[in-house]
Amino acid sequence: RVLIKEFQALGLNISVINNEDETVSIADLEREDDEDDDTPLSEEIPKPELFGDADDNNDVLEDNYDEVNTMKKYAFGADVGGTTVKMGLFETDGTLLDTWEIPTDTSNDGEAILPDIAKTVSDKLKEKNISRDDVEGIGIGVPGPVSNDGTVYKCVNLGWGVINVRTILEELSGLRVKAGNDANVAAMGEMWQGGGKGYRNLVAVTLGTGVGGGIIV
Repeated sequence: RVLIKEFQALGLNISVINNEDETVSIADLEREDDEDDDTPLSEEIPKPELFGDADDNNDVLEDNYDEVNTMKKYAFGADVGGTTVKMGLFETDGTLLDTWEIPTDTSNDGEAILPDIAKTVSDKLKEKNISRDDVEGIGIGVPGPVSNDGTVYKCVNLGWGVINVRTILEELSGLRVKAGNDANVAAMGEMWQGGGKGYRNLVAVTLGTGVGGGIIV
């Protein structure tokens, strides 16, 4: 919490997300601290309850298991910055296969950015002789607030107003797309396969054309 307040004092826009990818307010964190003051650090954290009865819970777990185990082999990642778009080709177990970057074309309110990403993905598929049928999709991080349906609410350094990145990029690429705030998805990536692997809590600070941060607690 001290780090959060120091970041805020510097004027940084800090997003706090929990392990369920939900935004958590500073007030909620402080209230949880007050409620947990008497909880021993060694006490086992209870598993969150799912909704419905036991049979419903089993169905949910089986559905999630099936979804994970039917995931396709490859996926792309795109980190959209004000200067360059950094691209990655991965296996869906997290193995990094290739990285490259393309210029971020912010002319005409950034209208060419998503078409450029779709083109470079298509070019990479041809280069690696990978079928679209073997690609799970594209994950894209953008420097601005993003809703769950992929709508971006203004990216000043890209020239974007309110646009649905997911819908547009899916139409351009022919692949599934998941969009998120760039600092948040960077934090989740570090927690999964990077410097935060094996830890429960993480603070990530992203330095590029702008400065951002993501916190997982």
